[in-house]
Amino acid sequence: MTILPIHDEELEEFKTIDSTFRDVSGFCDALHILYTTPHTQPIDMERWKVIRVQTYKDTAQKAKHEYVVAHFRGPRDKSIYLKLQRRIQQSKSLTWLERQLQRLKFIKSSAPSSPATGLPNPPDTPPEGAARPPSMPLKKRALDDISIVRPSEIPPTDVLVDDVKFAKGSHIPLPKLAVLALTLNKHVFSEYKVIANNCYWFAESIVEVLKHMYHDFRVPDVPDRRLKGRWNGIRLYEAIDKAEVKKNFEIEWKSFMERINAVINNPNNPRLRATEEELAAAQRELARLRLELAGSRDRENMATPPSNTSQLYISSLATTVHSL
Repeated sequence: MTILPIHDEELEEFKTIDSTFRDVSGFCDALHILYTTPHTQPIDMERWKVIRVQTYKDTAQKAKHEYVVAHFRGPRDKSIYLKLQRRIQQSKSLTWLERQLQRLKFIKSSAPSSPATGLPNPPDTPPEGAARPPSMPLKKRALDDISIVRPSEIPPTDVLVDDVKFAKGSHIPLPKLAVLALTLNKHVFSEYKVIANNCYWFAESIVEVLKHMYHDFRVPDVPDRRLKGRWNGIRLYEAIDKAEVKKNFEIEWKSFMERINAVINNPNNPRLRATEEELAAAQRELARLRLELAGSRDRENMATPPSNTSQLYISSLATTVHSL
């Protein structure tokens, strides 16, 4: 189902994810194309900004999936909401998650200590002599994606577990949020680990790193905040190194902007060539009109003065050339 008005030029940034989702890398590539294509290049990269981020938990599913909804404010106070989430690319991710959790419960409950040492077994080590559960990899490829969502489409079973409102001077431009999500995928962790950098880790990282980078915000009271980042009361993700993520974000943001500038400033860029030709033509026309006006003034008996339209045109051209 199409969400965006087809011909609304103020929503150009979001048309590649209308009625579908894009992985964060693909969305950043789409923004790069938007900011370098001749007819959309003049778009202000900061015209859409994040004013609020909220984290939701799906309480209807066993995995208790969490995701972030970012509220954007744009031209003429328009609003749009984007959903950012980490999933597993395999279609049977929930079954795999359940099996991993069962494996952890098996290890924990089989034996409290080692007969040889009398000390507790490490939490990830099966007890001596015990039947071992099937060996399974703990890594899956993460799919971090972005999609458009309406607040009315959020199911009632998806409960709000975190809420952050950013002050006016700390609103986050759309491309910076997209590049931050790309940073978490590309520079930090691109694999999904059920008890490490999972959907809880991804959602928490988005919110906490934004708070680390943009300091003017407030956190409204959220009754179900205690559920955040937990599966049945158990925390299942690694600690977030916000300074490290910020450093990698700055690397990725520099690369993003360098790619854009390389296209815009390329001498073979069609838009740049067209602009230079237009300015050259305007300068030639201004020079011609100046000569014409000077010749007219030198004549003792000027038949008619230049029209108001000609004078305004000359003045406009002079202002344009003077600004070059």
